[in-house]
Amino acid sequence: MGEANFRYYEPKCSHGSSLSTSMHALVAARLGDTEMALRYLHKTVALDLDPDPNSAGGVRMAGLGGMWQTVILGFGGVELKGHQLTVNPKLPPRWRSLSFRLCWRGRVLAIRIDDGHIQAALTKGEEMEIQIAGAIHKLTAGSTLQVPI
Repeated sequence: MGEANFRYYEPKCSHGSSLSTSMHALVAARLGDTEMALRYLHKTVALDLDPDPNSAGGVRMAGLGGMWQTVILGFGGVELKGHQLTVNPKLPPRWRSLSFRLCWRGRVLAIRIDDGHIQAALTKGEEMEIQIAGAIHKLTAGSTLQVPI
């Protein structure tokens, strides 16, 4: 039902808000439509990072947050499901890799997605379970988990 709603409403949106394109990019990425997601991400970047005579030299912080969400929650596939962190990436085909760090519940995780694998390392905090590509794994501090996707 979610995808049907997105496909119905997406062409009807005017994107008058700078937040519209980033949220459309996020949803498109989660649905696996990476080409549409990239188009919306590029529009978001242009709105918030290209020189704008109306911005008085500032940036739109909410727009930057939307870009981050598109990349990490959309393409990176990160979801916070209750007490579980999940990673199910949907990288665009032309992206070779994506690396990022997350702070979650007093822990620091380093995630790298490339060459059909996800590497997850718990760099700080108590051991935890993480769901990667549908399977649950245990992460302990100082060790790196590598999972094929």
